[in-house]
Amino acid sequence: MNNPDTKAQFLAILIYEDGEGWICEEPHVYTTSHPEIAYQLALATGNEQRYGRTFVGLSCLEETSEEIEPIARLRQGDAHQRVQSKTDLQAFNDPRWQSTLHDENELCEALTEPDFLMDIPGLDDTPWHTLKHAYGSAYDVPKDIRRLTSSSDVYRENALWHLFGSIYHQGTVYSATVTAVPFLLQILVNTSLPDRGQVAELLEALAESAAFDPAQIAARWQWLGETFGEIYERPSSEMAAEEVAACQSVLQCLVDNLPHIQQLADDSDVDVARHAQAALAHLASIDAA
Repeated sequence: MNNPDTKAQFLAILIYEDGEGWICEEPHVYTTSHPEIAYQLALATGNEQRYGRTFVGLSCLEETSEEIEPIARLRQGDAHQRVQSKTDLQAFNDPRWQSTLHDENELCEALTEPDFLMDIPGLDDTPWHTLKHAYGSAYDVPKDIRRLTSSSDVYRENALWHLFGSIYHQGTVYSATVTAVPFLLQILVNTSLPDRGQVAELLEALAESAAFDPAQIAARWQWLGETFGEIYERPSSEMAAEEVAACQSVLQCLVDNLPHIQQLADDSDVDVARHAQAALAHLASIDAA
């Protein structure tokens, strides 16, 4: 059996069908003692089926020593034609791995989600599937919010990365965003949790978006409609109104929770305090306008 203390980095390229005729290639790196464990982790990642895409398999699994940026790439084509069978993946054709068995205990541990450090009341009582984020249905948001309280720093980091891309996407907020804010605040006021400064950074970003001038949002969407109108399924004016409504809802939610944000502005964690103070400044800028 392979020595579980001797681990390697494996690059897996996950392939998704992102609408008819479109391929999404998403790289992930897994550090394990055997490619079978990396393969099973890649399947588990893919089967979460995020962003309305359909996971169809892997095009690559190989050892790597390079730093890999986890940036998904979209291209035209048939996603199924990009997938390789398990036996054709490079890692499984390396004689070194063919002569060893994977460690079942390591595989079981790798596939078991780490413990959570707090309960979040009400999180599962929310009809997230009826709300929207940047990629459609927000059914995956509660999983990411809960993972912000994971005992694993990797899970926390990935959850935050997903939330920055879903409920806050390049400065845009959505119906799921306003619903997420009170849960983020529940996490932030729990001073026993790690990485609160990073969650506070997300809160600051949401406050900055909530402070956007509705006239600027309308003007931006008018320009987008005039320039790229053919790629949108709905009138740009309708999408502008939707974004303005989301910003105003997030703003109201932040105002309703102002005492919590003011409390965080005096937090002993300097990063939490700094981002909370910046969030308050964004909210104050609306009153001063």
